[in-house]
Amino acid sequence: MKTFIKFIIKTLLFFIVLFILLLLSMCIKYEPENYYGIVEKVDSYPRNLIISTSGIYFNYKKFSKETVLKKIEVFFNNKFIGDIVVNKKLKDLKQIHEDGEEYQFKDDLLRILGKNNEKFRVELEGHRTTGFIFNIYIEESNGNEVLIKKEVDIYFVKKGYSFFYLVE
Repeated sequence: MKTFIKFIIKTLLFFIVLFILLLLSMCIKYEPENYYGIVEKVDSYPRNLIISTSGIYFNYKKFSKETVLKKIEVFFNNKFIGDIVVNKKLKDLKQIHEDGEEYQFKDDLLRILGKNNEKFRVELEGHRTTGFIFNIYIEESNGNEVLIKKEVDIYFVKKGYSFFYLVE
C-alpha cells in the first residue's frame, strides 16, 4: 500500500512539474536581435503604402514598378532625427508578394534611434511611443516627386529572453 501511495505521489509530482515547464515554455520567448517595432496609425493614407516592422510595402495598384523610392525622413515630436537615403526603383526592391515590393529598413532604424534604444528611450514591447512621422519621398515614372507623410508608433524589442503573458 505504501509503495502504491509513493507511486501516485511521484506520478503526480512528475505531471505537475511537466505542466509547469509547459506553461513556462509558452510564456518565455527569445529574440535573437534588437529591433524597433512599428505600428502604423489606422487612418493613415494611402493604404497602398504600408509601414510595418519589416519595412515599407508598395502595392503595384497605386505605384508602378518604375517608381523610385528616394528617401525616408524620420521625425520625432516634429524634430528631424535622421533620414534613410534609398534611391532605388520599386522593381529593384525585395518582392514579398506578386502585387508589390518592400524596402526593409530595420538596420537604418537601429542607426537613427540607437542600437540599444539609447538615443530616444522608446518604450519597450507592450507599450508604444507616439509622435513619430515618416516623410517618404518617391518619384513617379513621369518625373513628379511625391511626399507621403505617415504617422507611426514605435516600440523597442530587446535581444534575449523575455517573459510575457496575455492580459485581457
